[in-house]
Amino acid sequence: MSYITDMVFVCQLFNTGFLLMLCNADLSEQGSFVFTNGNLADFDSQWFIQMGGTVVGSMIFNSVFPIAMECGFLSMRIGFRKLDQWRAPEGK
Repeated sequence: MSYITDMVFVCQLFNTGFLLMLCNADLSEQGSFVFTNGNLADFDSQWFIQMGGTVVGSMIFNSVFPIAMECGFLSMRIGFRKLDQWRAPEGK
């Protein structure tokens, strides 16, 4: 569980800290030749209006998915045990 928590943190940091900013960045004023196609030049109110929902959505997904995965693995383990008990012969 500690490994999952660490990886969720790293993925969240990468998703919200780097990808969202670079994909929508317009760094033409800073002399960049790579990130000039975006429409957001700075962290102003328009950036928060446009990107806020995406940031919150990815945070919710990254916080709920590990719990759902653990519940899924637990239900599979219990289900396979029950299936083995159901298929086992009577004398064993």
